[in-house]
Amino acid sequence: MNPLRIPLVALLLLAACASPDSPGDASTSDADTGNSTEATSAAASVPAGWQIRTDDGSEASVSATEGEDVDIRFAVMEPGFHVNMYRPRAIFWHPDSTASGDYRAQATMHLFDPGQRREAHGLLVGGSNLDGPDQEYLYFLVRRTGEFLIKVRRGSETETIVDWTAHDAVVPYNDDTEGTAMNRLEIETMGDMIHFRVNGADVHVSTDSSLPTDGHFGFRLNHGLEVHVEAVTASV
Repeated sequence: MNPLRIPLVALLLLAACASPDSPGDASTSDADTGNSTEATSAAASVPAGWQIRTDDGSEASVSATEGEDVDIRFAVMEPGFHVNMYRPRAIFWHPDSTASGDYRAQATMHLFDPGQRREAHGLLVGGSNLDGPDQEYLYFLVRRTGEFLIKVRRGSETETIVDWTAHDAVVPYNDDTEGTAMNRLEIETMGDMIHFRVNGADVHVSTDSSLPTDGHFGFRLNHGLEVHVEAVTASV
């Protein structure tokens, strides 16, 4: 599978102390979519340095503004950036964003109206060879129904670690969310344990040493979704 490598154009929003130009803060080794009116800014720009790989290896068209032929809309929008996935499923990462050893990676994501789609969005860690046929990463997703999923991708194959599971910590998209459902996903490595958290609550703890955790961190979005990514960070 041929990966998509796009030299996109600024930003991984970090914690308050981070520079707005910084791609990531790694203190370790190193649907029917609801269109947000905020996302239509004429001054929108595509985040710099980011790489995108679609699941099928196709070359997606990427723009900061909407268009008939755009596959992905990826725009800087303070705080963070805004993404509309019109057709592909894909992963997003910055080459400078890596973490290893004991660390905590997290992504704060706001899901806009997904219609009846049960497509997923979330965090990835342990990324290696993300631009090649032997790609590998661990990913942790949620969807509008209030469920989470944990999987590993190795090459063209995926392995389910935890199948779709409902949990009270996952904020679903429903009439009570008033337009967006916000979830903060965390993967924290602590010795031989890996904690998977949603909004501060452990939803799963693994001691499986075969799971990849050292490498790139970023996020994953499925097709037909509109998501605002407020922050993607990793720190000790």
